[in-house]
Amino acid sequence: MFPDYEKIDQKVEELIYKYTHCKDSREDYREIYDLLGIGKVTFEISFEKDSLSRVMGPEFIMEAERSDDGSISIYESDTELGDVIEFVYPLQGRDDIKAKWYLKKKTDRSLIDEDRYRRVACKMYLMKSVSKMRTMLEFARLHDSQSGIPNGVGIKKLYKEAQEANPDVKYTVIYANLRNFKYINERIGVRGGDEAIIQFARRLTLVVEPDEGVCRLGGDNFLLFVKPDNLDHMIKVLSNFEIDNLESAPDKSFTLSSWLGIDVDIDDSDEDSDFGVRIERASIANTFARQKIKQPVVYYNEQFSDMMNTNKHIASIFMPGLKSREFQAYFQAKVNMRTGDLIGFETLCRWRHKGEFIFPDQFIPVIDRLGLIYELDMEMLRITCESVRKWLDLGLNPPVLSVNFSRKDIFIPDVEQQIKKVVDSYEIMPAYIEIEITETATEAEYARIIEFVRNLKNMGFRIAVDDFGTGYSSLSLIHNINADTLKIDKSFVTAIHKDAKTEILVSSIINIAERLNMELVAEGVETDEEGRKLMELGCEVAQGYYYSRPTDYEATTTLIRERPFKPIFSNPELIYTDPFGGEG
Repeated sequence: MFPDYEKIDQKVEELIYKYTHCKDSREDYREIYDLLGIGKVTFEISFEKDSLSRVMGPEFIMEAERSDDGSISIYESDTELGDVIEFVYPLQGRDDIKAKWYLKKKTDRSLIDEDRYRRVACKMYLMKSVSKMRTMLEFARLHDSQSGIPNGVGIKKLYKEAQEANPDVKYTVIYANLRNFKYINERIGVRGGDEAIIQFARRLTLVVEPDEGVCRLGGDNFLLFVKPDNLDHMIKVLSNFEIDNLESAPDKSFTLSSWLGIDVDIDDSDEDSDFGVRIERASIANTFARQKIKQPVVYYNEQFSDMMNTNKHIASIFMPGLKSREFQAYFQAKVNMRTGDLIGFETLCRWRHKGEFIFPDQFIPVIDRLGLIYELDMEMLRITCESVRKWLDLGLNPPVLSVNFSRKDIFIPDVEQQIKKVVDSYEIMPAYIEIEITETATEAEYARIIEFVRNLKNMGFRIAVDDFGTGYSSLSLIHNINADTLKIDKSFVTAIHKDAKTEILVSSIINIAERLNMELVAEGVETDEEGRKLMELGCEVAQGYYYSRPTDYEATTTLIRERPFKPIFSNPELIYTDPFGGEG
């Protein structure tokens, strides 16, 4: 019996119209396959490595169960099967889908028009593709594109579903940040680091129970919600997680541990049970763990609420404060300890809001987390250039002023041109400005920072490497960029006369700088003893309380005019004080 192609085409057209408005159903295909004499339809999916299709998984893409032979069954009847007709469709990159149509045994293959079958198969595949696209878009909305596990949006959905299914369970929320993960990137490269993150993420989903959840928030940050009786086990897992069998580093294994911020649900109020509030509380506890008390596990408590409210307040007033010029530049002198000559200043940020100072360690982390550090850095550059312009107009000869720029700034489009534009707007030479950068850790930052420095040097700016010796890539960095100044970190200066190893390290840094014809500045010099030891080792320029705390514009003008500093052997007293009692 010949298939009724006219009726088949009519049914296919009806489905095409239907599926432009709604999701497909397996039962909708049954009548068409019966008319075609098809007893079973499967898909076999071939994946390119690391493709989105592989991340999602074939069962998810085709919304069907995998058969014992590895294929995905789309339709199956109870009849005995005969010949197979195959159709191949490209999926993504080198991925492809092979559709297999199994004829019913009673269907006579010699009587069918395989070309018309192929055209029907293409239309059926397109209909499935429309539904598949909806599925993939929904997957992308709810999942991390790299690891395939839920993202921040996805875990909120999971949390809501878990609460509805288990209303009596008070879930615990865990904010996890992998400790020192940048060193894995340095040891095995970014690709290997990505593999490690993916392995960690996917294996973590196997540890949580079905009514619990885990997601990747981005980078090396993860969020989980678990039942109270599973918390201790989850802490142990996150504190000692073995990574091995990486394709890019098959002979290496790593043990990952995490900074954990934990919020335990002990309040029945609706506000405190809101998942967004709980995530923020766990995040604050995590920040305390990493930055404040250096403990691997910190539980949120009510004492943290002041910090949460302060952070919200800072976030709400930052941009208005920027527009109303509430941020001020304070300048800390750099002095040649042997001659007493004023060598330069570093610009430090101060925020006076409604007559009161907000301390840098309060607002800098918040601004950085909001992704607004570039706006603050550019404002400090603007104020610095404005100050230089004023000093020149007064007939003074200001030394070089250094301005800090975050590593995040280097990825702002045309940032070098934006820096030059600000300097040019005040009609000052770029040579008055030194851009301070901190050491970099990741390969992506490393490559970009070399380009960033090269571009600024070509424009006439000076470059300083801040906190030298504290980063992972110190020697590699100064080897590949043409920096003018190395700044020895305060931690080395403080220990230089107490620890023989520190003295050896500082001596090596000084020797390297001298051989590379780079200037040296020691940060945080507070005592005569520290200064003498530095000069003994060959570093003559100091920045710190020994000579001056950071000063405002008026006091700095006096310093430039009077040049009151003396050689360190004269044992000067502090000249100006800083209301913050800190250097930066």
